[in-house]
Amino acid sequence: MSADMQFHMRRVLELKDSIVHWNFFPKFSFNYFHGSANLLMYPYLNIYILAVLSFTINNIVFAIYFYFMLLILGTLFVSYYSSLKISRNVYVSYLFAVIYSVSITFMSLSVVEMGLGTTTVIMFLPLVFFGVIDFIDNDNIFMVTTGMIFILYSHVLSVFISLLMIISMLIAYKVKMNKEKIKKIILSCFIVAITTIPTWGFTGYFLINNWDNIYPPFQNNLRGYNLGSLLSTVFGLNTNYLISIFSLFGLTLSIFFIKKTDKKTRILVYLSWIYIFIGSSLFPWWITDHGILKFVEIFQFTWRFSIISNLILSYLFAWYINKIFKNSLLKKSVIIFITLMSVSSVIIFEMNFLNKTSSNPYFNNNYVKHHDFNEKVFINGNNLYYFLNIKGNNNFKNFIEEYNNITNGDYTPSKDYVFFDDVNKNMIKTAVSGKRISTLSRVGYNTFSFKLNSGYKKIVLPVYYYRNEHIKILLDNKIVKYKVYNNRIAIIRISKGIHKVKIVNNELIQIIMELINLFSILIGFTLILMLFFKE
Repeated sequence: MSADMQFHMRRVLELKDSIVHWNFFPKFSFNYFHGSANLLMYPYLNIYILAVLSFTINNIVFAIYFYFMLLILGTLFVSYYSSLKISRNVYVSYLFAVIYSVSITFMSLSVVEMGLGTTTVIMFLPLVFFGVIDFIDNDNIFMVTTGMIFILYSHVLSVFISLLMIISMLIAYKVKMNKEKIKKIILSCFIVAITTIPTWGFTGYFLINNWDNIYPPFQNNLRGYNLGSLLSTVFGLNTNYLISIFSLFGLTLSIFFIKKTDKKTRILVYLSWIYIFIGSSLFPWWITDHGILKFVEIFQFTWRFSIISNLILSYLFAWYINKIFKNSLLKKSVIIFITLMSVSSVIIFEMNFLNKTSSNPYFNNNYVKHHDFNEKVFINGNNLYYFLNIKGNNNFKNFIEEYNNITNGDYTPSKDYVFFDDVNKNMIKTAVSGKRISTLSRVGYNTFSFKLNSGYKKIVLPVYYYRNEHIKILLDNKIVKYKVYNNRIAIIRISKGIHKVKIVNNELIQIIMELINLFSILIGFTLILMLFFKE
C-alpha cells in the first residue's frame, strides 16, 4: 500500500462519515485531517465512487480492487466509443481501447501508486482527444465538453494538461475560428463551468480568502525522464508511468511509416513526438527552477505529460496495424494476439511486482513493525509503502487512523505548518507557554473528547481554522465562543475534568451550498444530454 493510498483512504472515510450525516459536499476534514481543506481542494468523483462502494462491499480492500476493475471497464468503454465515433473503424477502436486500458502504465498508476485522480483522468481523456477532432471536423462539442467536466471532477492538475492538449491540437491543425466555432467554444465553456461549480465555485471563494496562507502540495525542480531508461523500463515490464509497450511500438511504426502516413494522422504523429520530448530530459526543464516559470513546478512530475503521448501513440499503433494488415482474417488474428499479449504483460507485471516487494532484502530488513497489525512500513526514495495483514474493515480503518504522524499536509494553513507535527499527534497545548496538557481523541463524527487535570484561561486544540470559516463549537453540548490562535481553534476559560467538543458547520450556509451544488449538476448534465441528442 503506497502513502497515496493511506491519504486517499482517509479522504474516503471522511466522505463516507459525512454522507451518513447528510453532508454530501464536506468542505473541511475534521475527523481524519484535523480540519484541513483537502476535501475542498481535491475533486470528489473518485473518492465518491469508493465511498459508495464501501457501503455495499464489506471488505474495503476488495472494494479498492473492485473500483480499479470498474475503472478499467469504464476506460475500455469510453476509449472504444470515442475512437469509433471518429475513426468509424471497429478494428482500430477495439485495439486502441485494449492497449490503452489494459496496460502496465495503467496498472502502475492505479494498483501500485493508488493514483486515483490520474487514473480517472486517463479514462476520460479519450473523450477530450477525439472530441477536439470532432469539433475540428464537425463543430460538435459533446465529447470534449463531457470529457472536460469529468476531468474537472477527477484531478485539478490534469485539467491544465488537458487544456494544453486541446490548444496544441487546435494550433497543429491550423483551425480557423469562424463564428460557428466561437459560439460552440463559448457554449462548451459555459456548460463545463455550470456543471463543475462544486469543484471550483466554493474552492475559488476559499482561495480568495486564504490564498496567502495555504501550504501547497509537494513541489520540486522538474526534470525529464531519460529516454534510455524509458526503453529498459518498458521492455523490462517494470513499474512504468510513461508509455506502454504497445505505445512504444506505435512510436516505432510512426517513425518508419511517417512518409506513408496521411496529412491528418501525421499531425498526431508530430504531436506525440513533441509530448515525448517535453517529458524527457532533452527538454530544458532547468529554466523552470527560477523566475516567472517556477509556477510550472505545480505539475510535480514530468511524466504527467506522458498521459497525452501514451494516448496518441496507442491510437497510432492501432491505426498502423489496421493499415498494415489488409487481409481481414490475418488482421483479426493479429488483434487477438495483441490482446493476449497485453493481458499477459499486465499479469506478468503484477506477479513480478509482488515477488520483488515480498522477497527484496531491503523491504524485509528496513521497516517499522507495528505492535497491533504486524505490518511492514518502509521508505523507498520519496515513497512510503506498507505491507499489511488485513483481517477486516476495522483492522484496516484502525491502521489508517493510527498513522496520524504521516498524514499528508496539503492545503493546511502554511503559517501554522511549524505546528504540523503537534497537530498530527493530537496535542492540546496552552496558548501562552505551548505546554502539552492533553490529547484530543475522536469519539464520533466531528466530535472529540479530552481530559484536563486543571482549569486554563486558553487552550489550543489540534484543529485548523481558515479565514471566513463558518463553524460553531459545542463544548459539553453548549455553544461557546472560541478564538483563533496560530490558525488553530482555541477555547477560553475552560475548567478541569473530562470534556467533549463538537464542531458544527453553519446549517444555513451548508444547506445553501448543497442546493447550489445539486442544481448546478442537474442543470449541467441536462445541457449535456441535450447536446448528445442534438449531435
